[in-house]
Amino acid sequence: MQELITHISQRGNTLCLGLDLDPERIPAAFQGHENPLAALACAIVDATHDVVAAYKPNTAFFEQEGSRGWAGLEALCRHIDNRAFLIVDAKRGDIGNTSARYARALFQGLGAHAITLAPYMGRDSVEPFLPKTRERNGAGLAPGMGAYVLALTSNAGAQDFQMLDIGGKPLYWRVLESLDAWNKDWADHRLGAVVGATRPTDLEAIRRAFPALPLLIPGVGAQGGDLESVRRALDLGHGPALVNVSRDILYGPDAVAEPEAVRARALAYAARMECA
Repeated sequence: MQELITHISQRGNTLCLGLDLDPERIPAAFQGHENPLAALACAIVDATHDVVAAYKPNTAFFEQEGSRGWAGLEALCRHIDNRAFLIVDAKRGDIGNTSARYARALFQGLGAHAITLAPYMGRDSVEPFLPKTRERNGAGLAPGMGAYVLALTSNAGAQDFQMLDIGGKPLYWRVLESLDAWNKDWADHRLGAVVGATRPTDLEAIRRAFPALPLLIPGVGAQGGDLESVRRALDLGHGPALVNVSRDILYGPDAVAEPEAVRARALAYAARMECA
């Protein structure tokens, strides 16, 4: 994930801005646009691209509007281009043949640098997303793509499966061990893990055990994750890590996603995430 490392270095911080915009909370100034959600998202990118290292649009917030929403997502991804690292948060995962089509839609169609995946179906559902050559699976995908795989998430329901004891280790730890092995075996260190900020003790243990593993850490802000605890954990490893903040930056106390207000909140967070 060299491109990610470059963006982190250029910004001097590890901030990822989650573009989870609510269509029902679009400022009046954008209501007259043909695609208000996309127009607002692009304006936020214009206001913050020099501040944040990465953007993470969640496809659900666009897909809910059908074809207009998907067109808006395409426009947003083109607008971001290479100005920041682009993670398309789609949480895909299916049998190999289907995964290859998802990969084409997200990487080739949207231009994502990385995506999020669900690992429940195992290696053969993950591998098609990261082909080693353009010819593999006929997907036409470059070998530099990356993926963040769900491991230990921030939500309460993580207890249902992720914490299950599997031979003396929780299931999420088995996922992390697999990612580490796959990175060395076939993924060329392009796989990272999603680990929630709401579990700081577990995050520290993960960072110690897998210091090189790239991490995407959601849950800071509205979900209750503590940024200082996350920063302490990140100091224990050297793999590239992103701390995702969505609602706290998008809406803040005024509950309105005005681009300049979003920029001010992003600057405040970025200052707290400055790299040593």
